Parts: sequence; C-alpha cells; structure tokens
Amino acid sequence: GRPFGTIGPPISIYHPIFSRFQTLIQGDGFDPLPEDVVAAFDLMEAAADFYETEAHRLNAITPCLAKLLARKFHGTSGFDGVTFSETAAKDIPLLVMEAKNEVGTGGSDPYLHAAFSYRKLWVEGSRLGMRNACCCPGFVLSMAGPYLTIHGGVSVDNFIVQPLTETLGLANFPAHFDRARYIAKIMAALRICLNEFELFY
Repeated sequence: GRPFGTIGPPISIYHPIFSRFQTLIQGDGFDPLPEDVVAAFDLMEAAADFYETEAHRLNAITPCLAKLLARKFHGTSGFDGVTFSETAAKDIPLLVMEAKNEVGTGGSDPYLHAAFSYRKLWVEGSRLGMRNACCCPGFVLSMAGPYLTIHGGVSVDNFIVQPLTETLGLANFPAHFDRARYIAKIMAALRICLNEFELFY
C-alpha cells in the first residue's frame, strides 16, 4: 500500500483462508485453550525483553511462536533474519517471519522485508510448478521489538501482501492476562489456518 495507489484488491478474493482467519479472531464463539494463553504470556515476556542482536531476539521468540502455532521454523533460509515454516510433505512456505531487534533498527521495515522474502521464496525455481497451479497463498509475520503484525500474501499478476491484524503490542499492558488471552486467540486462529493450508497444498 505504499504509495497509496499501489493498494491491491482484498486478498480474501483469492483464497477464503484469509476471511476465515479474520472471522475467527473477530468472533465471540472462538476461545483459546488455557495452554495457548500460557504460551502467549511466554511470548509476551520474551518479546518485552531487550536483546543485543536480532539473532538473540529470534532465538528467544521463535520457540514461543513454534509452541503457539504447533509448527517448526526452519532457520533463516539464506535471508537475513527471516525464518519460515513449511508444509510437512512439500517445500512450501506457509508462514514467513521477519523480526527486527527493535523499532527503527535493522535498516528496513520488517513488514517490507518479510513481504519481499515471501516473494523471493516463491520465485525460486523449485516452486515453479506450484506457482503455475495456484495463487501461492501464505501468511507473513513481521515483528519489530515487542510489536507483531500478521499479514496474508498471494501471487496473482503481482505479489500482494496485506495486513490481516493491527500492529499487536506485546508489552506494557497492565492487564497481562487479558492481553495474553487476546494474543492467544489470534495465534490459535493462525494455527488453525496454517493447518488448513497443509490440506490445501
């Protein structure tokens, strides 16, 4: 969406999983499990700490995210600071993540970095067959310090990456339990949608 005229159509018209994700996080009938709330609190605690480097931050938050999403992350894939989660059976990036150590560090916006990394992962030659068969839907997670945003991405005429949540603060909330429950609900919804992506691919 920058500049303003580059905003693409809603990505939910290309794959229903993005609407499902937003329905889950906005609906009243979907509640996180108690263990999800505990894991979300652990994520908040890890995200709120200060780290010397981006690598230290990634090492601290990745296990928390892996637990919340019931998914393994696979290193940096050759990109600075980017980790991604693949399907179990195929080399398909379901979720691409970029984390900057703090807001304003790292030389680029983590959202833009993650969006370009999502594109770069999909244009690799080994994924050409899949690119020709579908719109390559996936999730993109960007973090800067204790702030997290979840985006959706598709490849149509161009690659489109759009935010699906507001920027989620993980620190400085006096009502820790309420915030942990809210973050857990969002992450549980993302876990469900990632599992459904497995079936799609």
